[in-house]
Amino acid sequence: MLKALLKLFQLTAAMIILASCTSIKSEHYVGKIEPISDKEIGEETIWQFDDEVFHVKILSSEKAVGSQLKWNKEANKYETEDYDIIISKIGDALFLNIKKQNEKLYTILRLSPTVSDEIVLFSVDKDVLTKHIAEGKLKATAKDKHTYTLEMTKEELDNYMTEHMNTIFDFNASEIIKPIKAFKGKK
Repeated sequence: MLKALLKLFQLTAAMIILASCTSIKSEHYVGKIEPISDKEIGEETIWQFDDEVFHVKILSSEKAVGSQLKWNKEANKYETEDYDIIISKIGDALFLNIKKQNEKLYTILRLSPTVSDEIVLFSVDKDVLTKHIAEGKLKATAKDKHTYTLEMTKEELDNYMTEHMNTIFDFNASEIIKPIKAFKGKK
């Protein structure tokens, strides 16, 4: 049950890109894909992050999609934002690789389960990131003051994360994701 809840929370967290946190983006997902099963968590689920709600649907054992309704003031209507979601793993470390549909870059986040059926989402430690860029350990350019685009092959990305995954993410800055409902499958 804990494994199923962990995967469900991971999917929820995938839709969240926090504007105030530092993030890294890449053309590649990190690590190896961690299979997703609708028998474990349900084909569709609803999640909550602060006052936002997300709908997640499993498309295959390797991919899910997350959607959120957002109010567009200019158009005076609700619009849907959709995200492609891949859960991946290096060793025992779990990652979310998320990208808005029709975009090329994944945002890479680190995840950790809790005993209270929640998932903790970690963004990148900006001080470590900029230090690694200056030292040449990481090839990246700043898109803005919070977003960095990695310029690495998949192999380089995986090697970097294998070596630095316990220092590059800020474990003192986290967000919690909570499930609301599962339907079309597991209840």
